[in-house]
Order: sequence, then C-alpha cells, then structure tokens
Amino acid sequence: MKLKKGFISIMLMVGLLLLVGSQAVQAQKVKIKLDESTFGISARTLQSAANGIIQKRFGSLKAKSWQVQGNMELVSEDYAKNSLNYKMTVIFLHKKTYTAEVKTVRFSIVNGQTKNVSITAAPLRKLRVIRKIPVRLSCKMKQGLIIKPIGKIGLDKIRAIRKKPGVVKKTQMRTMDLKKSVVTLRKAELSLLKWWYAKGLATTPCDTIPTAVSGTKDVYNTFGTAFGKGYAAMRLGKSCTVNAVSAYLKYDSKLLAWNHIGHGWPGGIVLWGSSLTAATVQGLKPHRGLWCAVVLINSCNTFKDPLKAAFLSNKPRTFIAGAISLPIGPSEKVDMCFWKAVLLKKIRMDRALATCSKKYNLTGAFGLAGDGGRFWL
Repeated sequence: MKLKKGFISIMLMVGLLLLVGSQAVQAQKVKIKLDESTFGISARTLQSAANGIIQKRFGSLKAKSWQVQGNMELVSEDYAKNSLNYKMTVIFLHKKTYTAEVKTVRFSIVNGQTKNVSITAAPLRKLRVIRKIPVRLSCKMKQGLIIKPIGKIGLDKIRAIRKKPGVVKKTQMRTMDLKKSVVTLRKAELSLLKWWYAKGLATTPCDTIPTAVSGTKDVYNTFGTAFGKGYAAMRLGKSCTVNAVSAYLKYDSKLLAWNHIGHGWPGGIVLWGSSLTAATVQGLKPHRGLWCAVVLINSCNTFKDPLKAAFLSNKPRTFIAGAISLPIGPSEKVDMCFWKAVLLKKIRMDRALATCSKKYNLTGAFGLAGDGGRFWL
C-alpha cells in the first residue's frame, strides 16, 4: 500500500504538576492526533520514537519546559529498505518565562526502529517587508469612525448608502483599510462585520498558567471599561487558535487594541495546538484588524525579526513585544498596568510602558515600535 504524506500533532506532558512562582500549574494532557491510514504505522511506534528522541537528545531542555508541542511529517519512504523518513518540529515552552524554543528533527523508522536522527534549530525565515507605520491622521480616522456612535457609518446605513451613493462624504466612504468604500463592500465582508466587531481583543492559550489567565481577564475587563460593553473580546485556552486569532486580525475592522500573553520566539507565537508564525502574519489578507491597531505581545524575544518585521508590514499603529525572555508572573502585571494607564488614565504609551516596566523591575524588557503618543487621538 502506498503511503500518503500527512501530519501528526504531538503534545507531551513534562510533569503532572509544575510550579510557576508561588502558584501551581497543571500540565495539559497528552494529545496525539494520528490517521493510521495516512502513515501506515502504529501510533504507539510513532509516539515511542518521538518520546525517545526528545528524552535522549533534549533531556535538559525538556526538564525546564512546562510543555512540549510539535508536529510530525512523513517526507519520504523507501520500500526496498523498509524505511519511513520523518521530519518533526518540536516546540519547548519554558516553565519560568514565556520563551519557546523550536527544534527540527529528521529521523527514519526502519523495521520499527528509530535510525538516522539529525537535529537542527528551526530556521528563521527572512522576510522582505516595508516597515512603514501609518500616519496618525489615518489612525485617527479609524478610531474616530469607531468610537463615535456606529450609526454614522454603520451596517444599518449601508442599504441607504447604496441607494443614494452621492450623499456620503469621501471620508465616510472609506473602510478601515482605506482601500474600499462601504458602497462596494462584498456581501461576504458585510456578514463578517456582524461577527468580528471587537475594539479590544485579549488572548492567551495558557489556560493552566494562573497569571496568564488572570492577566488576560484583567485586560479584557479594562477593554470593556474603555470601549464599552460588548466591544471587548477574549480568546482563552482552546478558543485561542490560529484560525480564531487570524480572523480578528484580518476582518475585525473595529479593532483598536490587542493584548496577547503566551510563549514565543523570534519566528512566531504559540497558540492553542499550533503557532502564529511570521510567515502567517506576513500573509494576512486583508489585515483590517492589525491596521492602525495598538498591539502588545507578551512573549519572549518577539520584538525581533522576522516576527517584528511581519507585524510592521501590516501597518499597526504601535507594536510592543518582548525584547528579552519575559518572566511568568511579573510580565503580565506590566500588561495590566499599561492598558489601564493608556486607556483609562490617558497617559502616553511610551511613558506608560516605561513606567509600568520599571514598577515591576522589567525596565527594557519590552520594545516599542511606531506611535508612542496618547492612545486616544
């Protein structure tokens, strides 16, 4: 039987109970997704091979990790030698910081035995982007159209606009990405606008890290206070998937602020079951949510290329992310402090970030690119 190429998702426990600061963190259950007809080999054999490689080659890295995630791909087969060749990408999520380390492993299974193991660090893809931050006037237009009553240019006015296209001013005929007028919005886009309407989005996949959960909920409540009831969204744990988060970044033309807490590396951030990589961010089309939004990524070493370049290519108003390995516990407090300062106290964003970072002994831990002025334009 000829084998088909496919993927297996692996999530390995590194302990039943871990401690983060003074709080207990429950490790997630082992999760393996395998279609045996795709691989032609038992799940037990593949799991044993993955466990053996990780334990033997990455023992010390596994010991300091809260969780190990990865995916396995069948790349080729040699029937003459009864050999199956695999490529496995492994992501180690650290216990004490929001650092994610990515390794690529190539190996073969010959007659049920693991052979020819080779390990490399996952390469960081270089992206050619235009690092141009949108002017404040453009962002003021987006913020102004959203913060004011939606009736001015809302869904309830679209039918009237179509019937009388001459009554709308040029500034009102712009969508959030300034490329299409509301008159020409496709029906599919109109339906999407009904679902993605958040002005503030708080996300974390780390539902077993208490400080990540409490920090995300606190930011979510701050967004609700600042933007109004019903205009804040939260994606926590299983709901924080690549598809869900990408939907907001692409279609939520009302999005003004996004806060994310979780593990990361210079090439991406870890979400539930998968990762939002620099290449994925670079390819977001459309990018109405990211455009002119203030983004804060509480993930280690994400204020570095290629991820930083990918975000800036989508023209956020402000991009803030971890410049070093961010400690679990204190770093979330910086997030909470920052959003209260800029949204409720109306302090300049650069000053708020510096003050909040210093307050929790994390001066210089976050980098800021773009507009550092007041959030409210």
